[in-house]
Amino acid sequence: MKIIYSLKTGFQRSVRSWKAALIITLALLFLISFFIIPFNGVLKSSFGSSAVADELVENINFDIITDLSNILKNFGSFFSSGILLLITAGMIVFTFFSGGLFNSLKSEQGKFSVAQFFRTSAEYFWPFLGISVIVGLLIGFISVFLTGIIMGIMLAGDPVSNSVTRIISMVSVIILIVVTSVFFLVADYSRAHYSAGKKPKIFNSVGYGFKMTFGSFSSSVPMMFILTIVQIMFVWMMSRLFFIWKPSTGPALFLMFLASQFMFFMRILLRSWRYASVTSMMESLDKKAVSVAGVRENDISINENYPLI
Repeated sequence: MKIIYSLKTGFQRSVRSWKAALIITLALLFLISFFIIPFNGVLKSSFGSSAVADELVENINFDIITDLSNILKNFGSFFSSGILLLITAGMIVFTFFSGGLFNSLKSEQGKFSVAQFFRTSAEYFWPFLGISVIVGLLIGFISVFLTGIIMGIMLAGDPVSNSVTRIISMVSVIILIVVTSVFFLVADYSRAHYSAGKKPKIFNSVGYGFKMTFGSFSSSVPMMFILTIVQIMFVWMMSRLFFIWKPSTGPALFLMFLASQFMFFMRILLRSWRYASVTSMMESLDKKAVSVAGVRENDISINENYPLI
């Protein structure tokens, strides 16, 4: 029941905060343009004709692909460093907007305010970045540790068959996904706790995240599993659509660009659904804990006023 309630209220809150998802989409699109525009300029200066793009769209021309490979070799270091910088900048930008996104997904939050969204994004940036770094380091350490154990099991003793190797590989991937999902819950609970107005220290927030994750393991992990499956299915459908869709004209390319941006906006909206569901789960569990504490205090006061004889 908690899972259904959290998913339902989380979905409602994410739809209510669609403007936040739109702002994040536009900001990331603006960031990506710094890489796409120079890349497009390199292609135009190298080929000097728009017919090349049409040739690549209509059929696979290996001569063009070979020329493109030779061109990209000269810019290999530039593009590799550019992609790395783009990924790093994208993570920082999304971390920046996560503060405003979590704040807009709280239960008492009223009408969405762009000014408040940017203000809370700036206010929560450094704490959220610290939480992301701590949880990221924990995920990396646990992943390397588990990978080492699995590789040691596979290499120890007699060589195993291919079927056993595939089974071990699949099991290890599932274990890593589960462990990563648990740590994502820790990060989400930590950020939700910080944005709830308490503003504790970063390590206290992470400790609260661990407490909430393992204290409500039976409800939080299945909820995260459902949200993860939905996001994976959406990404799969999106990739299938763009794999089948092969535009051959300018308007079709523009339509594909608009569709890709809408799909990216939907991905951000699904991410906000995850944040909102975790926030809703945290609020419901905190209210339950407060009500239980209140009942216990009432029982204690009654016993003090009417002691047993």
